[in-house]
Amino acid sequence: MEHMANLPEKPEGWTRHLLLHMNFGEAGGAATYEIKDQDGNKTPIGYQYDTRKGGLTGFTLPGAEGVMPWAQLCAKWPEWRAAQRLRSAEPRSGFGCTELLGRSARSE
Repeated sequence: MEHMANLPEKPEGWTRHLLLHMNFGEAGGAATYEIKDQDGNKTPIGYQYDTRKGGLTGFTLPGAEGVMPWAQLCAKWPEWRAAQRLRSAEPRSGFGCTELLGRSARSE
């Protein structure tokens, strides 16, 4: 999946869609959301809140540590995007289906 080069200064028109909500009674609650851009496309960005004591609220990226406000997410985005592009370019270990099929056909 190709991701946009830069995030907007403000995510106007972007939406969040609830994935999970937990209620801890008087202790508070927590939820996670997926984020869709202004065109309704899924993004790798997540959002979470946790109103319990010590809970964290903000945006997340897969494989990136921590929860951050939008401005920090925007600053981290180019580095995260570059790492994703490198990761997708790395050769995969193991055999793919074609290699396995070819191997079994030769061994029979």
